[in-house]
Amino acid sequence: MPERAGTDDGRLFEYPFDFEAYIQERMKEIDDWDERRFAKTVLLDGLLRVMRVTEEKYRRLEERVYSEIENEISRYAIQSTVISRGDYDPTNTTLFPICMDDLAPPAPDLASVLETAGQGDACPLETRYFRCDAAACRRLGERAVFRGSIQTDQGSCPARFRLTRARRYRDALSHLYDLFLYNAIPWTTVNSCYLDKFFDLSLEAVEEEPGPDAKWLGFQVDLEEWEQFAQPDQIPLWNLEEISFSSKDFVMPCIDSRDYEHELPIAEFGEENGYLVERNTEITGIRREPGRILLRSPSETFENWVGYRVVPGPSAHSLRYADPVVSNRKKQTFLSSCINHLGGRLHTRADLFRRVEELEIQEYIRVKGFSLLDADADCPPLDDMNWFAKDELFPLDKRRILYIEFTANDPSCYLNDAMVQFVVSQIQLDEGEYRCTGVLV
Repeated sequence: MPERAGTDDGRLFEYPFDFEAYIQERMKEIDDWDERRFAKTVLLDGLLRVMRVTEEKYRRLEERVYSEIENEISRYAIQSTVISRGDYDPTNTTLFPICMDDLAPPAPDLASVLETAGQGDACPLETRYFRCDAAACRRLGERAVFRGSIQTDQGSCPARFRLTRARRYRDALSHLYDLFLYNAIPWTTVNSCYLDKFFDLSLEAVEEEPGPDAKWLGFQVDLEEWEQFAQPDQIPLWNLEEISFSSKDFVMPCIDSRDYEHELPIAEFGEENGYLVERNTEITGIRREPGRILLRSPSETFENWVGYRVVPGPSAHSLRYADPVVSNRKKQTFLSSCINHLGGRLHTRADLFRRVEELEIQEYIRVKGFSLLDADADCPPLDDMNWFAKDELFPLDKRRILYIEFTANDPSCYLNDAMVQFVVSQIQLDEGEYRCTGVLV
């Protein structure tokens, strides 16, 4: 049996050599020219055609096997980056603002700012991006309150300001998780290394309130050691776009109920994309078929139903989009596709290495090793990027610890420890019997 050979895309071919060249070479061993002509007729015009037909049938069978176990989750990979607000390119069809309100800078109203000062729903004065590692952002969140002043047309007033993680981006992630559950799409940890570094700056208190007729002019705040990392006018982008659609075609009622089946017009928005349908009381069921998505509803017609288009990438970089795009996409191999299709886990060290190496982290960090520790072992704290999807049935502090060590390719990169958080958060989803943590060594 011929030896199998591999290719860069992981596929295997039964015959790794050129049969025509092989036959031509072997025919040179025939000294008699008449016999050589006869052999050429039989082998090249007969057997070689049979071999080519056989290879074509193998190729079609291979494509059929791959298409049957193709990982549909790759259509729902979430990518993100951060840019300056003024550099946003509305013609870019792959990256969109997480919050459209970010495109217009906030215009604080003094009365609203003073009224909500110190409250949980305080009016944000500004959102700043902190270009520092996750440990510094954690200390920043613990420090929270900073001194400064507000400026009005009546003068300057000493004040205190509070920094909190930007709630709208955390709400967007939590909403995305709910969308995946509603649409029956398996959840994969979103790499939120950029989103976790956005903080809202709000007024905590003023020592002396300005007069009722005062007009807002601005503010100043001393962020101490974090001042060097703070960047205003930055906004995050991701490859998720909100769309709306309405009924257009005549629909037939379902045979087994009073509902109607409406087809989401994915051809209009691009068949290569992934689609999520917003939760809707009029929708009683969602069914996915090759090339179409069917929505069951008691309504015969509808207008402006909301959905989301996930552009699987690669994302296009517009002018001045300087920061790299991070993604939760996994490398697709035949082995990983089979395992995902069958829904099983090998639970071996090799499989754990494979799952880590599938993630797009090699530019930043690499896994060094694993170890199992007792539940009471002392481990460094690590924020979970799936903070909205907690396992409430079994407490984490009672589980043994899966301790993962990483090395950084560039120790000066401020995203390294956030990439560790991303990997550990994803492994925690897969390994529910352990409490997963990780560290850079």
